[in-house]
Amino acid sequence: MIAKVLERTFLVAAIGSLAACSGPIETRFGAVGSAPGGAGSVAILQVPHDGDGGTAGASQAEAQAAVVAALGRNGITTVAEAADYIEIAITARPASSGISVIGGADLSTAKKQKLLQSCHDTTYRLALVYYSGADAAATSRSWAEESHCHGQLSQSLPALANQAVAALVQGRTGTSQRSGVD
Repeated sequence: MIAKVLERTFLVAAIGSLAACSGPIETRFGAVGSAPGGAGSVAILQVPHDGDGGTAGASQAEAQAAVVAALGRNGITTVAEAADYIEIAITARPASSGISVIGGADLSTAKKQKLLQSCHDTTYRLALVYYSGADAAATSRSWAEESHCHGQLSQSLPALANQAVAALVQGRTGTSQRSGVD
């Protein structure tokens, strides 16, 4: 009798721990500044990274490819040189730590662990800065971020790029849901 109860308890706990790291993935996104005009051409600002030539460089290249594809879907072509250009930044940090700006406003809130969650989340964030015209002034910024227990940055980059580019072009802020590896 006790063996049956322990067996069922173990089964429920195992299913619960799997459920805690599964389900829909929430993508948070936003933009500030003036949205760039309609279809046009932009250059991608090549930002040097101090990576070891391994994951940091590969992630930056993957992020750039995902952003270029998302720009194309929004009618914006990328060229080698243009008056307008976009800078791409990616970060990964423990989701339990948030980011605040001077004055106390939350730029990115900390995420609490789910009930029965057995791993720690990582927050992946993709940020875009749009520079316009000859004065090279930053006219708008956009971002998208997701927190994952098991998901990898490379799996999230296409969704992050789509949301960050859409936020940049449409000047919007919000959340969306998608399925995938949490």
